[in-house]
Amino acid sequence: MLEGRGKATLIGHIRWNSPDDLAVAYSSDLLNSSRGRLNHTLAVRVEAEAYPVKADGFLYDDASFLACLSDAPEACHMPDTSDYRKILRDFSVCEYLNNGTIDELWMFGAPYMGFWEAN
Repeated sequence: MLEGRGKATLIGHIRWNSPDDLAVAYSSDLLNSSRGRLNHTLAVRVEAEAYPVKADGFLYDDASFLACLSDAPEACHMPDTSDYRKILRDFSVCEYLNNGTIDELWMFGAPYMGFWEAN
């Protein structure tokens, strides 16, 4: 949710694709390209209502993130990598993995959120 903008979400404000739709499409692409061998099932879905903390501790707020996205690359924080260990801890990913609830993690995020293509 964007602060001070009613019930507007970042996804809706920028008019990005829904992460849920992207996950379904990606899963379908994997199923088709593997000739039916990779059939993913969504086990757990978590939606973060916060910006990811960067590896160096930096954290965007709505104003700074929207400034970054509005064609002002100099307003974007560098280095760009998110603190993956914090994400894994905050969302109990290791517990899900260790108890067999999941065997893979997909994360969707906007540009400059610091997610690598694959990690």
